[in-house]
Amino acid sequence: MKTPALFALTLGVILCASLLPSTTMAADRRVATPRGLPVEMLVDMPDGPGPFPALVLAPGQGYHARLPLLERTSKDLTSRGVAVIRFNWAYFVKDGNKGTPADDLATEVEDMKAVLSETRKLPRIDLDRVAVAGKSLGSLVAWRVFRADAALRSAALLTPVCIDMTSDSRRDAALTNHPDIASNTRPLLLLAGDADAICPVRFLYGAAATISGGARVVVVGGDHGFATKAGPNAAQDSEANMALAIRATADFFAATLK
Repeated sequence: MKTPALFALTLGVILCASLLPSTTMAADRRVATPRGLPVEMLVDMPDGPGPFPALVLAPGQGYHARLPLLERTSKDLTSRGVAVIRFNWAYFVKDGNKGTPADDLATEVEDMKAVLSETRKLPRIDLDRVAVAGKSLGSLVAWRVFRADAALRSAALLTPVCIDMTSDSRRDAALTNHPDIASNTRPLLLLAGDADAICPVRFLYGAAATISGGARVVVVGGDHGFATKAGPNAAQDSEANMALAIRATADFFAATLK
């Protein structure tokens, strides 16, 4: 599928979010993909001997691994004894926000599989309790990786892409964007903002209703970046939306990775 500039709707949120302080200290390393390009991998490990359950957390197209949703989710989960491995796509490592993913996301699937493989080699990781998640573009990739790997315990699609990004029609494409999601039986979280133009709530609930094994659906306030744009308390409301999204994601994985 094509991934046009509509993903750039999140950039305003990114610019504001990047001003927030960073509190998570992660071990930074480079992982080579099969095609030879490096992926940046940030390992947040709880204190103690382990073994720990682990979450591999994929970024958005321009929403990189050090921005609040990923970093603060990692901080919450590591405080609960879950290792979190965040990463940045190879195209982002090479060119930053000027980089672009493949139209069919094949190289991004390869990136995430490389990170997942490296995660499974880390000391103190419980190989029977590994999960994946992704934001926006990352949710498309995380779903493909989850679908292909039966050993993964659970998954979360955070601000998933529910519309047809190749058309101006904004038609419902939640099921085609996530092939075979209706047959999923493993724990799955679908989370979006109630004003998310890329995943209208009716499309989110419509997709969830088809899933034979059920899914946890969480809708918080805000747009594709959980921002509330209007009102006298927009900044506070946006922060509250983000906090709810982080808490819901961390609660889901703390429960499904027990």
